[in-house]
Amino acid sequence: MSAEPLGLEAMTGELHLCSAVALEDSEAYMLSYRRLESLARELPALRLNLSRMLSREITHGQSRLFTLGHYNSEERLALFMLGLSKRFAERGYSAHRFLLRMSREDIALSIGVRSETICRAIARLRELSLMTVEGRSVEIIDIVRLKAFCQHRHTSRSA
Repeated sequence: MSAEPLGLEAMTGELHLCSAVALEDSEAYMLSYRRLESLARELPALRLNLSRMLSREITHGQSRLFTLGHYNSEERLALFMLGLSKRFAERGYSAHRFLLRMSREDIALSIGVRSETICRAIARLRELSLMTVEGRSVEIIDIVRLKAFCQHRHTSRSA
């Protein structure tokens, strides 16, 4: 999504571990780490924001690893959709209705399941009246219940 960083894993001077594909008309700005470091020395506010951004990325990565290890496919899909919902809301768009720019195969890859599993997970969440997906259009029917679906199932398994 707009304003999100890409390629932070290469800050140490190593190669990038992944690639990105634009799913709609986009603009990307490249900034060398050397230049970013130089600017951060000159601008304390930039240094603080950079630290916050890196912290968010680390937290997101840790959360993703936890999700892959502790949630089933339906819960992973629900968490993925809740994440998109939150990101759209932060940008002033609807948290309940949005367009998926990713294919089901890309979503499956992102949440660590097979693409056939995505269809079954969507059907199950629809059956529970939590969300619907028609083509690329998503509607989260009840965000509170969708969150509870993930939390309840996870906490009941841990008990």
